[in-house]
Amino acid sequence: MLLRDARPLLAKRHNPLAYFEKDIPDSEKANLAPFSQFADDLAHQSLANYSFFVPNLIHDAHDVKGANDRDLGIAKCADSTALKQADDWLRDTVGPLVQSTIFKEKGLLVIVFDEACNEDESDGSGHQGGGRVPMVLVSSRVKPGYRSVALYHHENTLRLMLEALGLESTNWPGAAKDASSMAEFFTSSR
Repeated sequence: MLLRDARPLLAKRHNPLAYFEKDIPDSEKANLAPFSQFADDLAHQSLANYSFFVPNLIHDAHDVKGANDRDLGIAKCADSTALKQADDWLRDTVGPLVQSTIFKEKGLLVIVFDEACNEDESDGSGHQGGGRVPMVLVSSRVKPGYRSVALYHHENTLRLMLEALGLESTNWPGAAKDASSMAEFFTSSR
């Protein structure tokens, strides 16, 4: 059943950077750009050094779009409609990016699906999830088809991104300082 949803289609809870808005110096706020800028930057081969994309509630595989884009229903575990909506968004958004010359030369794309799904598990609230979550790394420097058996957490992903940006470890926040490297995924240094 689809319910009329008054929530905005972009959820702050899905964008961790939104929680640091007050911490960004005014001098740096001019460097922040809305997602609508991405297509123009890509067309001009002038991508930012770091971009963070968050799909909206229709494209995050949690909700299912109804006849009206504002009508959302909660997706069931492994709902093929919700997964197709997410896949279509990735194809339309990420496809042009990974085909661009600038990305092929030096880009790194990290896609993390934030929840695993298992119909047999429940935390008592009716919510399913937990366990392993998929992460896909796309880069000319990533080992093709490589799969790790190591256990990684958010802080490892943060370390990976900070390393890719060339930031010194003395400036890494929180648990990223002590997190293990994810260098095993790469054929050469980033």
